[in-house]
Amino acid sequence: ELNRIVNHKKNYGLPQRLNIEDDRDLIVAMNLDLRIFLQWDVEMADVELIVKEPTGEICNSFCNKTSIGMMSRNISLGPTEYLVKEAVEGQYNIFVQLFSPTKIATGTTIFLKVEINFGTSGKEKELIKTLRLDNPKQIVHVGHVLVKERNNR
Repeated sequence: ELNRIVNHKKNYGLPQRLNIEDDRDLIVAMNLDLRIFLQWDVEMADVELIVKEPTGEICNSFCNKTSIGMMSRNISLGPTEYLVKEAVEGQYNIFVQLFSPTKIATGTTIFLKVEINFGTSGKEKELIKTLRLDNPKQIVHVGHVLVKERNNR
């Protein structure tokens, strides 16, 4: 999020020079055709983000890199990100799966954010969804994103 703000500060009406104490090496342009961000509200739960790509490949924490995209490293406490630098045309299906070592973690609320053209100065499309997961290990289809040809975006 900070990379997008720093690289497009004019669009946000911010001064040309920002006082950012973070390591400047970490601030780079991250222009992505597609970004899916998942977080949840229960520390003792692990929620798996699963994306079925238009090619039929599945990207998740067990197979975290495909010919199209990549999943962030799963550290159990979240959040998790799926990133695509150059998306191929087609439908990206989004699933989540709750893993709960204890009954306390059942009833986990997820927050899912889908962004097209993340980090670019072009118009970004955004979908935000919240959902309550009650059944551990059940795979839930959360939605899909339809990516059109590059010159139509």
